This record gives sequence, structure tokens and C-alpha cells, in this order.
Amino acid sequence: MGFGIGIIIGAPLNMLILQAVDPGETGTAVGYISLFRSLGSTLGPTAAGLLLSIGSNGFSMLFLLSSLVSALSIILLLLFLKPRKPAAIG
Repeated sequence: MGFGIGIIIGAPLNMLILQAVDPGETGTAVGYISLFRSLGSTLGPTAAGLLLSIGSNGFSMLFLLSSLVSALSIILLLLFLKPRKPAAIG
């Protein structure tokens, strides 16, 4: 868990985002990543606690939901990510 949290919260994700957007949109990109990071850290534990409290097999449902959301995010990333042209050398 430590490695994943280090990428999500730390500078590596910010650098990946900033490299993926146009220079004029960096402020907007950083704003969105901060917004969604805050929403996730607020709503994630709340949703997890709700799932654990309503079901007798809460952990299985929690891991199933987590894997479905992760799979959906990877699919959306692959569908909507635009390939960048490599920079010319010289």
C-alpha cells in the first residue's frame, strides 16, 4: 500500500499530469487533481464504512467494488488518452 499511496499523493502523479497537458492548462490540471484527490480521501472511507456496515460479507463487496472502479478507470484511460508526439531532438 505504501508504494501506491506514494504515487497517488506525491509528486510523481503531479508530474505525470503536468506532462500530459498543454502548458497553458497546467493550473486547471493541478486544480482538478487536487479536487479529485480530496474527494477520494473524503468519500472513500465513508463509502467503505457504509459497505462494511450494511452487509454481512462487507469486505468481499468492498474489494469487488474497488476492483470494478479500478478496471473502469483503466478502460476510460485507454479510451480517452491521446498519444503525444515525441519531441524533436536537435
